[in-house]
Amino acid sequence: ALRSLRPQMTVPRGTRLLFAAVTCGFVASWALGGFYQTLGPSVGAHLLGHDGRLFGGIVVASLVGSSVLGGPLTGPLRPFPAVLVGNGLLALGTVVAVVSTGLGAAVPFLLGSVVAGTGFGAVFAGGLRLLLGGADQDTRGGLLSAGFLVAYLGSAVPTFVAGRLTPGWGLWGVTVGVGALVVLLALVSSGIALGVRREPAP
Repeated sequence: ALRSLRPQMTVPRGTRLLFAAVTCGFVASWALGGFYQTLGPSVGAHLLGHDGRLFGGIVVASLVGSSVLGGPLTGPLRPFPAVLVGNGLLALGTVVAVVSTGLGAAVPFLLGSVVAGTGFGAVFAGGLRLLLGGADQDTRGGLLSAGFLVAYLGSAVPTFVAGRLTPGWGLWGVTVGVGALVVLLALVSSGIALGVRREPAP
């Protein structure tokens, strides 16, 4: 009984490329979520010129709150297209949000954040479906545990690094850096997913 409670993480050999595709999307979306939750209010105050707790909360909610839309909107799609659409929305919304901070434009920033948040939800929901769809009962739990471990590390590590770099890089520099990381990982996730999709079935 005690042995059954020990966490187990498993990535079967045949699913490693698929796991890489899905978890790249997880890291991209969760890194952005961690950034918004920690530095989002500071972005609103110092880069967008809207100080105050209310606007800081709106900044966080624009991404985190809109993430609930991604799963239902892409639910009718098959897992592969859902992940690709989610990565596209995540990258597009991130670019709009980052450019808007440079211009000090609050409304476009919030709209970009909503688009990115919708992509966040789509990437996560579609990624879970894609990852677990072909897994058998013996490996499903370990595969899910490994996916969540990567996702949480994807939130914690970039957020920690961003906080450490902010005094030297400045808030704008860190915002651009995180945005570039998110877009890059979303593109890598889509590229690997397309490659896996095109592989002939064994």
